[in-house]
Amino acid sequence: MKTLHQAFTAHSQKHHISPITFWDMPKKILSFPVTFALVLLFALAVSPLHAQYENGTLVGTIRDSTGAPIPNAVVKITNNATAITTETKANESGDYEVPPLRTGVYTVSASATNANNTTMPKAAR
Repeated sequence: MKTLHQAFTAHSQKHHISPITFWDMPKKILSFPVTFALVLLFALAVSPLHAQYENGTLVGTIRDSTGAPIPNAVVKITNNATAITTETKANESGDYEVPPLRTGVYTVSASATNANNTTMPKAAR
């Protein structure tokens, strides 16, 4: 009884068929379009994807009418569509930063002791 390898060898010698080795596979199986598609697919898979951000950070400085900074002012940011309010405090230089906010239109108000309260609508885009 012949083994499968012996049968294939006898058949290939009779019909002049050479067996395909591992190193011959790319030449025999992969044509240029298939190779190009695989390379393109790999390049797209490993490239970084760029997304649009839906959040933004609001930064500013609280100043009085003369332009002098107002230290330690309380800053309230209210989303006009949802009425959600975020609060932060300005530093000694009057600078403040509000962590990520959803894109939208906000009303920014500031208050401090011995200062007039001020409200300004601002769009965060």
